[in-house]
Amino acid sequence: MFRFALTVLLAATPAIAAPAHRQPTPTTLPSSGDPGSGTGMDPKRKAEMDKADRARDAQKKTFDTKMNRTMNTICRGC
Repeated sequence: MFRFALTVLLAATPAIAAPAHRQPTPTTLPSSGDPGSGTGMDPKRKAEMDKADRARDAQKKTFDTKMNRTMNTICRGC
């Protein structure tokens, strides 16, 4: 019984240690353009994104001001 278990274990070892299959990389990757440059984006969508950016920046500024005011009352630094 011990020999059988040892034989099965040794036979399965190469299958366990086999390297994983790697998918081939294409020679040329498709380029979709620079997403930040706004190429291929209609003006309505760009205007919506700009409005959202301005709103986010205003919200961040409000939060930073509030946190700065709160933290300055607790700690003045070392």
